[in-house]
Amino acid sequence: MIGEFATLFFHCMDKIAIIGAGFCGVALCYSLRKKFPNSSITIYSRSSLIGSGVAYGTNSPFHLLNVPAGRMGMIDGQENDFYLWLCEQGYTYHPEDFVPRKLYGEYLRSYFVKTPSLTVVRSNVIAIQTNHESAHIVTDKDDMHQVDLAILALGNFPSKIPQGITNLPWESSSNCISDPWHPASQANKLLTISPSANVLLIGSGLTALDIASLLLDKGIKSIVAMSRNGVLPQPHRGLHVIPEVAVSCDSIIRQSSLRLKLHQFRMTLSQVRNNGGDWRDLFIELRKITPELWQSLSIVEQSKFLKKIAPFWETHRHRISPQLHAKITEAIKNKLVTFYKANCISATMINGVIQVSTSSKKIPTIRADCIINCTGPNVDITKEKDPLIEQLVKQGTIIPDSHNLGLQVTNTYRTVNSRGEVNKNLLYLGPLLKAKYYEATAVPELRAHVKQLVSLL
Repeated sequence: MIGEFATLFFHCMDKIAIIGAGFCGVALCYSLRKKFPNSSITIYSRSSLIGSGVAYGTNSPFHLLNVPAGRMGMIDGQENDFYLWLCEQGYTYHPEDFVPRKLYGEYLRSYFVKTPSLTVVRSNVIAIQTNHESAHIVTDKDDMHQVDLAILALGNFPSKIPQGITNLPWESSSNCISDPWHPASQANKLLTISPSANVLLIGSGLTALDIASLLLDKGIKSIVAMSRNGVLPQPHRGLHVIPEVAVSCDSIIRQSSLRLKLHQFRMTLSQVRNNGGDWRDLFIELRKITPELWQSLSIVEQSKFLKKIAPFWETHRHRISPQLHAKITEAIKNKLVTFYKANCISATMINGVIQVSTSSKKIPTIRADCIINCTGPNVDITKEKDPLIEQLVKQGTIIPDSHNLGLQVTNTYRTVNSRGEVNKNLLYLGPLLKAKYYEATAVPELRAHVKQLVSLL
């Protein structure tokens, strides 16, 4: 371990490349420029709009952040920075407000613009070759660049199509939307859905609720959503409500097994409620020690967690704004949106009508005019179709973790190849860190990882 840190510390930093221009890419550019004012820093972006990525590329004012503005600062230790930026722009939001995502994209671009001496390459990176001295980057325009250090700062990948419905014409039919966040889907498919259409959403998580909200705004009155677990994300507590109950998770982390940790979690939750708090107070503290909890479990226990506990954890940990929760709750009450617990068994499409057979006895068959895949981002790099990831996996430069939650990295964020060797010139920072830390998808965690990575260079 000492050797790994020493190798990274003394590594040449004259030329640095960052692949990806979403949150992680912009935050890395800003922090790296401050630490290495004389280095050449190049950022590769497949999008013309820096800072947006998948998360903040929406133009809808109704798509809100899932974290209050006062906790969304880009720089670790300055969590209210985004709120202060909003004030500077003349907005009258409060720190506890959930604001439109597009504003956060504008905020990130403001940091990018004021980061000096950056080179922007607007191309897809399709291959990276590494050796002991450097990394060679190849773009889809046949350009090749040699750098001392390459950092993969790729965001979330598109959803996989669930088994049972892969045979539908996802690419050719406007009735089948495989990725609702893709710009083409936003412009051509979602906006053309008729208000009288029956729409089927596959999934019931954050993406499904966002898309359901968009469809409701279009006047669509028949939305059915189905998922394996049938559970919905929980809401944040109401606006301007400040938690007052102190919680300690020390007794949970000390337990020696998953079973005992779960037992202690229930006891602690009961204590929180007896003291006048609610479950959110406990989850706020659990979030701080999630990486430690995850890494304390054996591979077998991690598998049990993913199978039995993760659905509960995800819906309570990744919460939605009170506004979106109220909107969906009202739509359910008025029978505009219905959620079912079911798996897709098979599907057909005849004369534009989609028929899906399900595992549910309650609703064995669903007919719809439009089907939208809302199953969340793909984290299995062995099944990812992104050209760069495909090349790196095929070449054995990067490898997945045991649970296919992401990719294997060291404590210094360097990737590991199929021979178990560390790639000293190729680092990774982004949501696929979930493989190592489990909690690595939201801004508060990612900005801490940015700070840690840069401090190690």
